[in-house]
Amino acid sequence: MVREEVRRGAGVIKLRLAGQTLIDPKSGPMETPAEISAIVSTAHRLNRRVATHSAGSAAANQIAIEAGADTIEHGPLSDLNIATMAKRGTGYVPTLLTAKLATENPKVGVPVEYYLQAKASVAKAYKAHVPILFGTDLPVVPIAREWEEFLALQDAGLSAADALKSATVSAAAALGMADTLGSIEAGKFADVIAVAHDPRIDLHEMGKVIFVMKGGKTMRDDLRGDRT
Repeated sequence: MVREEVRRGAGVIKLRLAGQTLIDPKSGPMETPAEISAIVSTAHRLNRRVATHSAGSAAANQIAIEAGADTIEHGPLSDLNIATMAKRGTGYVPTLLTAKLATENPKVGVPVEYYLQAKASVAKAYKAHVPILFGTDLPVVPIAREWEEFLALQDAGLSAADALKSATVSAAAALGMADTLGSIEAGKFADVIAVAHDPRIDLHEMGKVIFVMKGGKTMRDDLRGDRT
């Protein structure tokens, strides 16, 4: 399946771990270490990164981490997961806003403990120097509210600067694209946004974007009244 997806043009392989433990807490991981290792090793041999959807099983997460998965999405994570990720440099995409909104929606029925566990995982991972990465989890979270992930990461203990890095330099490194993305330098893609005030002082500024450039072309400039 990895080879087929690459043949079809996939630039990244997304591995979704089974959510059986959410239905039956007594069950262990559905996937075997050999299955996950085959996926990761094949993707890496074809120069593709592997993102791993965590479905609530710390044991399954551990198999993926030890197999060499590049990032773990969602969580929460166990202490062993975090320790191994710190050792291997595995990135963590917690999508905290998704967890927060899920616990606030009675129709979803997710207990508030889930968000608290996810938040605690981020705090522990951050202290352990695990790369924390900004994730949107579209379309679960409306695009207009995606910026609130910065606030959630800060609430979990990240500095404002490191929260911003999670969506820029850290994310670019995790994608293996640090040479073209993630910072404003000559020779890079020139994908830039701007806000009116320093977001390192107040991350709410990230919800007030006034300038957007894509590939060197200005798409929005509120100061000049231009919007494409």
